[in-house]
Amino acid sequence: MIKQVFTAIVVATASGIASADVLVTKNGERLLGELESIRGDSLVWASDSFSTLTLSKSDIAELVLTQAININGHDEPCYMDSFVDGMMRLNCEGTESFVHLDMLQSLEPWIDPDYEYFSWTGNIRLTGELFWGNKTDKDWTLDSATSVYKGDFRHTGALYYKRDDNSDPLAESDIKWIASYSLDWFYNEHWYLNSNTEARRDDTDSIDSRYTFGVGIGYRFWDDDTGHLFIENGPVYVKETLDESGLKTTTSSTGWRYKFDWFTPFPIWSEELGAAPDFYHTHTVTMTDTDNLRTQIESNTGLRFPVFGSINADFDFEADYDDMPSEGNQKTDYQLRLGISYTW
Repeated sequence: MIKQVFTAIVVATASGIASADVLVTKNGERLLGELESIRGDSLVWASDSFSTLTLSKSDIAELVLTQAININGHDEPCYMDSFVDGMMRLNCEGTESFVHLDMLQSLEPWIDPDYEYFSWTGNIRLTGELFWGNKTDKDWTLDSATSVYKGDFRHTGALYYKRDDNSDPLAESDIKWIASYSLDWFYNEHWYLNSNTEARRDDTDSIDSRYTFGVGIGYRFWDDDTGHLFIENGPVYVKETLDESGLKTTTSSTGWRYKFDWFTPFPIWSEELGAAPDFYHTHTVTMTDTDNLRTQIESNTGLRFPVFGSINADFDFEADYDDMPSEGNQKTDYQLRLGISYTW
């Protein structure tokens, strides 16, 4: 164990960074970072300089691992004392063994069975529109979303508030607000069970109140520091009250809900322009049946440009569709917004 600590100190001091794990390929390329996994003939390496790389085990010339590792067949953490010509010298709770890298079929960083994963991410954003001249109008929107991972569960909450001040000073402002919460249980790496609820009011669409309750199943394609991609679908129950010229009508219906959530660095970007912005797109499709089949689609697409630290500039396009809108409203609404966001 003393040798392991000594090796970590020497490598960290020489590299000048916190990470002490080193991989050297047979062509002489030296990569600082951390081992993510070994599966079959492939080794996945989280490089400090080149993001995540997948290499063939046959390309590895030197390897220094200071972190505890999990090897199939061992119920305790192991450490690698040395790596010479592909032969790994392992120390598992004081017991030494030797295994060649080519014979190792599975390896990954050790995770304490009592460890419970926790993370918290989110953002808050203010966007606005201003018209003057023939029309004097001010619209502004405040929205926020946060996700908390604890163990195999994810809690997601979101708030949306929009105020539209009309040109007529005697007319009341149109208000739109949405509050939502969902709970996900990841029963394996990709699949999860989902429950979701939402409450809203939207004066522009004559919605006095709308409550949505849904359950379903989702699939996580990926979710890391660079972005995520989720899809989920399942049955839904909707209770809606419309206020049309003072006459309120309430309907209840069941149906199906589908959601797509994608967040990733913008793929087409030149480094000469600076840091790449983040691209995001979400859309939710809700199909319900009261007297007739009703389809509603809500989508949000945008770019988030880093400005300073956690401060960003957002360009946002919102498009909503309802094939059975309330009386006097169109089926489609569009909105283009510019705002400032803070992420954590």
